Amino acid sequence: MKLKCYYADDYLLAADMSAIPLVAASLEAMPEHAEGDAYFEILDRQDQQYIRAPKGIRQHWMVVTPQETPGDRIVEAILKRPWAQGTVQTCIAGERGMIKQLRAYISVERETLTADSYISGYWKVGLVEDEHQKMKRAEADDASPKRRFSILRDYMKTRTISAIWFGR
Repeated sequence: MKLKCYYADDYLLAADMSAIPLVAASLEAMPEHAEGDAYFEILDRQDQQYIRAPKGIRQHWMVVTPQETPGDRIVEAILKRPWAQGTVQTCIAGERGMIKQLRAYISVERETLTADSYISGYWKVGLVEDEHQKMKRAEADDASPKRRFSILRDYMKTRTISAIWFGR
């Protein structure tokens, strides 16, 4: 369970088969007055399971075919979903391609605070676990605070020089 505190006006949760336990634990820990949506991609109707959740959380179980790209149905459903007013907390995990699309949508387009979102790629089509973990570590190094600071510092230097040089 990655959400530690539950204080949102609306909750958005999503998981493919690899992340159902994570989302289930989050749903079960939510306050009874919680409202929102939980999306699950499963391979067969028999994979659907009972998850205790607040009455205000709508559970959407979507059966996908082997021909479909993992996560596409979740992405489509979330992009169509009206965005709620107020604070939205997310707990989303699954295939990396889905995560990249949803992270961009939620953090950039919807400007959701990082503290309000847990979004994690659990696996990537075409990679075995060791390769996926190596890729995630490399990306984390690129996104480390030290790396982000150096990018910001370089940007600010460029902006300052630009402002002085061009009078902006």
